Amino acid sequence: MKTNSNHKKYILFILFILLSFGQAAYPGDQFRISLDHAQFLGSENQCYLEIYYSFPENSPQYAKDQTNEFSCAVYFTLNIFQDDALWATKQWKIDNTLSDTTILDQSKKHLVDLIRYPIEGGHNYLIHLFARDYHSGKIDSATAKLAGKSFVERQACLSDLIIAMNIQPFSGTSDPKFRKRVYDVVPNPALTFGKDLHELFYYFEIYNMTQATADSQYAVLWQVQDSTGNVVEDNASSLVWRKIAHESSKEIGQFGISGLDNGKYNLWCSVVTPSGKLTGKTSSKNFFVNKPMQEIPSATQLITPVEQLLFLEGLNEEQLDQEFDQIYALTTKEARKIYGSFDNFEAKKRFIYNIWKINVPEAGISVGYFRNRFMQLIHEVDEKYKTAFTPGWKSDRGIVYLKYGAPSDIERHPSEAGGKPYEIWSYEHIEGGVVFIFIDRTGLVAMS
Repeated sequence: MKTNSNHKKYILFILFILLSFGQAAYPGDQFRISLDHAQFLGSENQCYLEIYYSFPENSPQYAKDQTNEFSCAVYFTLNIFQDDALWATKQWKIDNTLSDTTILDQSKKHLVDLIRYPIEGGHNYLIHLFARDYHSGKIDSATAKLAGKSFVERQACLSDLIIAMNIQPFSGTSDPKFRKRVYDVVPNPALTFGKDLHELFYYFEIYNMTQATADSQYAVLWQVQDSTGNVVEDNASSLVWRKIAHESSKEIGQFGISGLDNGKYNLWCSVVTPSGKLTGKTSSKNFFVNKPMQEIPSATQLITPVEQLLFLEGLNEEQLDQEFDQIYALTTKEARKIYGSFDNFEAKKRFIYNIWKINVPEAGISVGYFRNRFMQLIHEVDEKYKTAFTPGWKSDRGIVYLKYGAPSDIERHPSEAGGKPYEIWSYEHIEGGVVFIFIDRTGLVAMS
């Protein structure tokens, strides 16, 4: 009973840390860590757990040392609970040394590491990882839950997925701790792609293959599903069949994320045989796409003449003004002031076209297609968030939705005695995690 009580206090301490330090919103001013994990089958049917963690190289504070180089130091504490009892604990330090800190301004590097533990199937595990930047004193923490796998003999099964930032043949320059069979598998504990990482790599293993099926061939089926469960990418039409020659197999793959919008996705992998039977359970993991939004240029750039105005040709001036109002989430205060000063219909048209043009999220998408898709989203947002006094696309929730898409999670708090109703929107894929809190101070907004 004493152990459970201590565990609850531990959780409260973690919550206090998150509430106290989770509000920094400026990249480069944050010290943040990421955490992920995967389970694999070891010798003698033993399951082992790999814990992956990382932090941006430019996240800690650096100080000059006695050799005139610059170094950082990050102290870690890991606590693992098995069924609510403290099961393992570890403390260590990671250093990084640079000869010149000016490279940190443009650094895209993440310092990645892993720890392995043999674990027992049938138990629930809770991982708490704490980190403290020695020079700045800033701290961060991450938590993960998992159920210990039981790899059953003579039954085909899959390991967990590793979502990786890179996979390549293992060589003499590879870090031995990232070795998986003949591959160098560098995990991406942040599970986020888009800003610097444009290719997603994955790795998993298949066990007990020859004992579980009479088929002589197998293929790996993978799909990418969006947050609503719709399939957006898959390899079902181009399966590659391979011979079942060994008891176990390693599987790697990769795909580009350029065609995916910002948001949360699920990578789903399984194994199929010619008979159509699954030879093992599926293995899946969430990941996030966070491609940087294009900066809005100055008003003088927006009035640069353009030629392709076809999708605006059928609008009169009143409809043009209405469209400009509706794209409130894409404009700045300066842009709205400049537009209001125009008394020329053609100038307004060019101005609006350029707003659409600079907000197209990626190459290969036409301005007209992006505009149609965004206007449809404006209509949906207006229906969902409008009030008697404010259109939905101009409401706080509407603007955030139009800028960043659907949140990873919404926590709703209805009106209670002595308090106002409010919602907490979490975006896990933006700068390591961003939270928006919407409070209905008037009591007139439908928080649903």
